[in-house]
Amino acid sequence: MEGQPYLNTIRLKGTLNLCPISILIDSGSTHNFIDPKIVIKTHCQPTEIPNTLVTIANGTKVESTAVCKELKWSMQGHDFCSDVKLGFNCLRHQSLLVETLNVSCQGAGSWWYYITLLTKDVCGESYMLRPALPVGSCCLLRYHI
Repeated sequence: MEGQPYLNTIRLKGTLNLCPISILIDSGSTHNFIDPKIVIKTHCQPTEIPNTLVTIANGTKVESTAVCKELKWSMQGHDFCSDVKLGFNCLRHQSLLVETLNVSCQGAGSWWYYITLLTKDVCGESYMLRPALPVGSCCLLRYHI
């Protein structure tokens, strides 16, 4: 674990297509996001979708017109996969707030957090958001998105 860049945010190390990233545990968005610059640098294959209006962590609404299906990334030795929408360039200008959702995981109560993936060094200064990932110890090592 690393230091916290924002109040109530946890930062973990991870990778996306061999690109080092920092994963910020955060919440508030309604969808997963990736900066289009990262799609190019990591050779992801986006697919066009109808315009989708989504809410980001601070309550601002933004539009997305493409998605990377089954985007794969790793964190702490575990692999994850999820659809991630493109077009989220405004994150670098926004403050992020942490909120939690109380959900169940294989019968045990857990807190889930939305995750912000922040690229580092090799990939430049772009950002990405991830959806709910269980942070509770009962689920983190068993859960695959």
